[in-house]
Amino acid sequence: MSVELENTKKFLELIVDNIPVSLIVERVSDGKYLLATAAPRSFSPRREDATGLTAADIFNPREAKLIVARDEAAIKKRECSRRASVTKDGLRLFLTRRVTVLDDAGEPQY
Repeated sequence: MSVELENTKKFLELIVDNIPVSLIVERVSDGKYLLATAAPRSFSPRREDATGLTAADIFNPREAKLIVARDEAAIKKRECSRRASVTKDGLRLFLTRRVTVLDDAGEPQY
């Protein structure tokens, strides 16, 4: 079972690392990014550099405020939304969809 689990993990990491879209997973409890692909590569060569950061760490203050507000709205309403965002350096990134992931108790987790 351990080998099968490890193989599944490697397979999913390969898919996530190579999808041609941005994927950002944010922890609801503190707003920190747990996983970020594509978009963070635009400002950093390694996606690991975005792990543990928040929107305020990456985006200019105006954009970060909008991102946080839209994240909170999506969590509250359990809705999908579209939004263009700009990094502190003025690089335009497109976050195309927000989806709330619930834990076993039905509470927003990611």
